[in-house]
Amino acid sequence: MIAWNNELLEPVIITFNRAKNLAATLNAFYNAGLSSMRLHVLNNASTDDTALVVKAMQSKWKNLIYHENAFNIGGNANILRSVEFSDSTYHWAIGDDDEWLLKPELLAELMQVMQKGDANVIRLGWLVSSASRAKTLTGLQLAKSENLFFASVSMISATIVKRDIVTHYLPLAYQNIADSYPQLVPMICGTEDTLLNVYTLSQNLMIHTPSTTPGYFSGDLEWYAGWFRTSRFLKNVALKKSFINEVTLYMCRDKPGSIRQFASLVKVLLYYKSFNLSQTSYLFSMFAYGQGWRLRIALLIVVNAIFPVKFLSFLRKLYLPKKIINVDRARL
Repeated sequence: MIAWNNELLEPVIITFNRAKNLAATLNAFYNAGLSSMRLHVLNNASTDDTALVVKAMQSKWKNLIYHENAFNIGGNANILRSVEFSDSTYHWAIGDDDEWLLKPELLAELMQVMQKGDANVIRLGWLVSSASRAKTLTGLQLAKSENLFFASVSMISATIVKRDIVTHYLPLAYQNIADSYPQLVPMICGTEDTLLNVYTLSQNLMIHTPSTTPGYFSGDLEWYAGWFRTSRFLKNVALKKSFINEVTLYMCRDKPGSIRQFASLVKVLLYYKSFNLSQTSYLFSMFAYGQGWRLRIALLIVVNAIFPVKFLSFLRKLYLPKKIINVDRARL
């Protein structure tokens, strides 16, 4: 069993109706010898067997603490509420469905970094560059040297943050619940205010596994619009443009390029419009906040106006007759 310092870090797993995923995550931590860790589970009013899963694990894990919201407050609000359940130096909100590589040497590295205390943010390996591993750099340095820095700290499971950074910007983060990722606000503001020293682990401690179940967004331009609007917390024009560019770059990260990034938005726009799901409000929101992208968004608005729904629907049925479609049918 690993002797865990709970004064430095008490993680909180947030969960909703994914009892099987939660069980796998709890077992991963327990089997890694982390039963001395005071680990919290924050259940967002699940209707499945989540409570039973935690109760069964508590029989052998005495430091496992269970909390349950009286109502479903939404995933983004639950992420922010997780900061309320401990007063450890660092805060770590964990998703219930990622893959964990909890090697003893990496856990020792993590504990050493937290004990030293110089890092405000610790990145656990998702979307980081090899050049930044095992180093402490400022958020500004990383924002300028990594094309996906803000994306790398948008994933809760892959980012550990000093509690005072989270709580300092918490009121602003709550303002962003409806737009993309509220946990990004402390990262954004802290970077611009030069408050962030970011340490990146030498190896991946986790692997992000994107959920295939319906999430906060329907898969259309709503997600992009939310990310664009989140840029409003940045005042520096260069940082704002870099942040906005990341959302399309992320979708084309295997084969990056400005043309591919723009084409990816065209595909999303036309695909969802073919189901008669209007993308107009998202386009105008992206135009309003999309500094550095306004000309391209204007072209998207023109494309949206040119192609009628019936024509796009015909093309989709012609070229994608057997494709399994995952669309938010409640909006049809």
